[in-house]
Amino acid sequence: MSWVELDRNASPTKGATDLATALPGSINLGQGREIDNPKGEIGQLLRGEITFDTPYHGAVGGSMKLRENVAQWTKDFLGIEAATGANTFVIQVLGRGGLREGFSLASQATRAEGVVGNLLVPNYSWPMVTSLAKREGLRPAFYDITNPDLPGEIRTQMNVAPAQGRMVGLYQGNPANPTGRHTTVDEGKAINAIMDESDMWAIHDNPYFMACKRSTGGGAFLETGFRDNVLAADAKTPWIHVMSGSKGLASANNGLHVLVVHPRYSAALNSQLLETGIGLSYNPSLYSNLTEFFQPKHYEATLDHFEMLGNKYRENYKHVQQVFGMSVIDGGPCMTSLVTVSKSIFGRTIPCHDGQQRKLLDVNDIVEILGNGVDDSAKGAIVVNNGTDKVGNGLIRIAQAQHADKFQEGVSRVQRGLDLFMNA
Repeated sequence: MSWVELDRNASPTKGATDLATALPGSINLGQGREIDNPKGEIGQLLRGEITFDTPYHGAVGGSMKLRENVAQWTKDFLGIEAATGANTFVIQVLGRGGLREGFSLASQATRAEGVVGNLLVPNYSWPMVTSLAKREGLRPAFYDITNPDLPGEIRTQMNVAPAQGRMVGLYQGNPANPTGRHTTVDEGKAINAIMDESDMWAIHDNPYFMACKRSTGGGAFLETGFRDNVLAADAKTPWIHVMSGSKGLASANNGLHVLVVHPRYSAALNSQLLETGIGLSYNPSLYSNLTEFFQPKHYEATLDHFEMLGNKYRENYKHVQQVFGMSVIDGGPCMTSLVTVSKSIFGRTIPCHDGQQRKLLDVNDIVEILGNGVDDSAKGAIVVNNGTDKVGNGLIRIAQAQHADKFQEGVSRVQRGLDLFMNA
């Protein structure tokens, strides 16, 4: 059997995707997008299969009608009561573009002062988050996202004097990427109260909103943790909410995210988006489709799609916990989970099915060998490099987008590989 090398110069997700393409016998547990896209009319709208003859317009963040529809959708689905057409922006790039805008807003004061801005991020997060923060001149500091007392943990870390500069922002994902940790409404309120004691930005990243359970207590349709005015129009704390459409709204190819910002900063964000150019509607037909999609008549079909995805994530996450046990970083049902691989395997030599001996030097080696498969069938499973923890253990991200039978076989292949590593 021939051997396929992982492209270590590509991003972790791109490298894993290319490896999966080159190894058709593998099972892909490294998706950066959903495999189950919306069906029917909502799917056609999101994929651009229905088109409108729409003139180009240069409005930042889309036409006001689109922004008003999205703002109402954001209230109804996510519980962000402060969303209006004026402070909601629809952007035709991936959600990471919105994160950069949030990090840029948070860093402006310290840049003007000529000091270092520090951003609190989870100790377990997607490496891209810290990379984007650094590009905006921010120095990452960390809080323990697995702490059951999350508000207390954030308060403690906010009060730790940084080595340089000062704290300017708190980054949160809900559900978090890649652990799937869900923040409750009560936790959100407690964290907001703590934030109001500071002058820090609250930066909320929400690419996995579709993994939230459907609400049974009234208010927003989804249990996102933003109900009861957690993100308020009159909040002392400046905040920005980034909702990527890549996963839940099948928009990875087109690029789509929604920014909702504290009303006090709407004009500043408008100017910033205009300067960078990412706020302009480059595909007017897509924006017209979105204006239609975000109307109430499509709510029920959208909720049904989210419920199907959520059920899949819950089933697959339960299986990950059963197989990997304490190696799973505490989180919750989501599109991704995070598994620890003992640092004791690094330095070991692994006999591979092509007759070569390969040494495990880092997490990329784990990904490459698992992808190629650990026996002569060359049927592996694709996972994603999520770096290492603070003591040097490897971290692999497992996407839970596959259907149960295929997912369970993929997890079994990962387990066989990790067992081989431990016994080498």
